[in-house]
Amino acid sequence: MLSLVASSYASAQPRMTGPGVDVSGLRRLDLAEGAFSPSPAVMRALRAVRRSALSELPDREAKRLRRAIATFLGVTHENVAVFSGTDEIIDVIPRTYLDPGDVAVAVVPTFGRLIRTSEKVGARVKFHALREDRGFTLGLDDVAGISEDVVRAGARIVWLCSPGNPTGRVIATDLVELLAGQFPDVKFIVDEAYQEYVSLDPRRSSVSLIAKYENVIVLRTFSKAFGLAGVRIGYAVAAERTCAELATLRIAFSTSVVGQELAVAALSDLEYTERLVARVRKERRRLERVLDAKAALVYVRGSVSNIILVRHQHEDLHAVLARHSIASLDLRGNPGLEHANFVRLSIGRPNDNRFLRDVVRTIG
Repeated sequence: MLSLVASSYASAQPRMTGPGVDVSGLRRLDLAEGAFSPSPAVMRALRAVRRSALSELPDREAKRLRRAIATFLGVTHENVAVFSGTDEIIDVIPRTYLDPGDVAVAVVPTFGRLIRTSEKVGARVKFHALREDRGFTLGLDDVAGISEDVVRAGARIVWLCSPGNPTGRVIATDLVELLAGQFPDVKFIVDEAYQEYVSLDPRRSSVSLIAKYENVIVLRTFSKAFGLAGVRIGYAVAAERTCAELATLRIAFSTSVVGQELAVAALSDLEYTERLVARVRKERRRLERVLDAKAALVYVRGSVSNIILVRHQHEDLHAVLARHSIASLDLRGNPGLEHANFVRLSIGRPNDNRFLRDVVRTIG
């Protein structure tokens, strides 16, 4: 178990490609957005958008979309706050709950913006690093370690990511509940950007905790399994009071008429999303079988999403892939992965996935 305090995260930014490299010629397997066409229901909704709506301001409260999300997740619309992607929520949370000098705990490896936005408001970030030899799985001993970090540092918020980014591993909901129940005055933020790859059932999500724990905030997005990264719709699911607090710092009219309508349409066709998730699962397993045959490559088993964490035991895998026109997310130096040669790869379009598998076969 390793915990350390971050002095600066600026020197550990993920590298998509080498400095000065033109990414236009690369296969973009570094971004992790949903690399597929959205539902036909979404395309019909796009064609149906009124021309006049483009010159009108949107509903700043996104009431129709919030009601659709509430129905999807079995909560009330007061438990939903809509933002311009989860990026906006992740920026708003530290501004709402952290002051300069406060401490946030981040379970790493994780999505780097969770760390950077906390530092941006002058907070310190204490890392709780999961162990590679356990597949970066959060267990009961980690719960004890995180609890100790919270007590010693007087942490105000704890950042969790499930499924993990970049690991794709799930944090068991009962472990989140153990933490939330111990510290009612600490906000536990669970970034579930990839949750639809696990299940569309809210009972298998930390959303199931919000009725009981006012200190749990769940983050969701339409950018991944719904294939709508370009329209920038994300949302928080939390207690009514928490959603109201977060909304006070949201940018006015931060989501568009078109974005709201397309997100509602995506939720009307969950069967399409389920089929898409099954296709991603099949493509990920094809890649895993190829990786299994390469002794020089090590990957984190147990990913349930459209990302996979891989390292080469001897070479710079990011550079090797770039030479083959594949862009990967280079995570060397990132908290929790400082001394490993890890890259994150996305499950992309079928032709890109085939190309990646062929390249992996050539790696010694």
